[in-house]
Amino acid sequence: MAVESCCLPKRSAPSTVLQVTLVPWDPDSEHHVRRLILQRIACGWHQEFVEGEWSKLQRQGHKSLQWIVLSDADPATKAELLKRHIDAFPEEGSPLIDSAHSLGGKVRKDSDHLAGSFIPVGHISLDGDGADPAGPLSYGLKDVYRIANFYASWELQSTGLGRAAMDALENMAVAEPLFAKTLALCAISDETDQDEERNTALGRPKTGVLISLGAASFYRLYPIPTAGAVCTIRSYSLGTASRCFYRSHPTSSTAQEIQEGQGLSELGEDSVHLKAQLQSVHPSKVKICSENPDDQPDIHDPQPQRVCVDDQILFFKSADRSSPRDTINAIKKYLRIADLGPDIRTSQLYGIIVDDKNPLIGLLFHYVEEESTLAFAVEPRTPATLRQQWLTQITDTLMRLHRAGVVWGDAKPDNVLIDEHSNAWIIDFEGGYTHGWVYRDKEGTVEGDLQGLANIVNFIFEKTGSEHSADDEYSHR
Repeated sequence: MAVESCCLPKRSAPSTVLQVTLVPWDPDSEHHVRRLILQRIACGWHQEFVEGEWSKLQRQGHKSLQWIVLSDADPATKAELLKRHIDAFPEEGSPLIDSAHSLGGKVRKDSDHLAGSFIPVGHISLDGDGADPAGPLSYGLKDVYRIANFYASWELQSTGLGRAAMDALENMAVAEPLFAKTLALCAISDETDQDEERNTALGRPKTGVLISLGAASFYRLYPIPTAGAVCTIRSYSLGTASRCFYRSHPTSSTAQEIQEGQGLSELGEDSVHLKAQLQSVHPSKVKICSENPDDQPDIHDPQPQRVCVDDQILFFKSADRSSPRDTINAIKKYLRIADLGPDIRTSQLYGIIVDDKNPLIGLLFHYVEEESTLAFAVEPRTPATLRQQWLTQITDTLMRLHRAGVVWGDAKPDNVLIDEHSNAWIIDFEGGYTHGWVYRDKEGTVEGDLQGLANIVNFIFEKTGSEHSADDEYSHR
């Protein structure tokens, strides 16, 4: 899975703040069972367990399989994403009824049922003791619930659907009656994930490698701060969105904790030199802010972005603790970008957040007031002159970056910001690639950037069916 965009999407942008509702799967409904089988076929495995083992475990309360349903909070976005999903999976176009009588072994009240029908765009399960005796619950951790059987529509990748589903499940896990202390994440193995022949046969993009073969990742949930409290990045880094990672090994039955963050000094002299060039801010000095100054920030926000340092609005991007070297490489890019001057329309690094023990908690960027990303800004009514302006700005910025030795990496419309003055900004230099925009073998190269640009050109001008072809030097088709 490609690295997510690091910069500045507003809370209204579907790619970062999509909301979902979780609806229990009904093992006694023929329609529910058939739909789950279809989604497991799309996922690529375990469809054979649906009618037998999973149905039994769901009735017993050991499994809590739930449908992922798009929220009604943004009807336009819901309609657009549902259309994309149904166009890709027409057999899933008929709605289901919320008919499950129980969840987690507990009888549901009438008020718990979703009003009306729904069309699920994925599913996820929160499993308790008994769902898999050989699984993570045998690794010596207490009060563990396991996130398993997670599938989100392939067509809706990069929309924030996966993150929204995880957030919803985590909120459910820490609430009454479970009060979970530790969640285990059941993820695909490295070898299975990299089986490109299998992925191609299934017609799906490459997914992200979460863990190595035979390992399981765990994370512990911390208490949620009380309403009315002043929230800083320090409270965030110790809060519900911060996880302690564990890794189990095939030769050991004990889960071993991975440190919450590597200190910059542990990454070598190169990183120490970088720190000397950067402004360092303690997490207690970084206040989480809401867009409206009169509103309290959402203390349950799993991924705060708008923050304040000395009354200056900034954008916060948490460091990827699983790949600290990637973060260091991204910082090098941002330092080169800074040498290009303030007029270049890209992410501009303000500083880094480190605590007393020196782990890198996150990055701070200068804030850009934005309206949307290019992925959602291009509409049928968008004037041709504005489309051409965006293309010119993106191309000019990318050429300046290349001359400075900076590769964009994950080139796609989601990583182009449209600000309040309708100008296009290139964001996200953490690397990675996205299926359909850049080929895997061109990841992290100038050639990959040009391939992504060619696809962006097609996206901008083919959105309404108008004919426009990229220059041959940019086209990979």
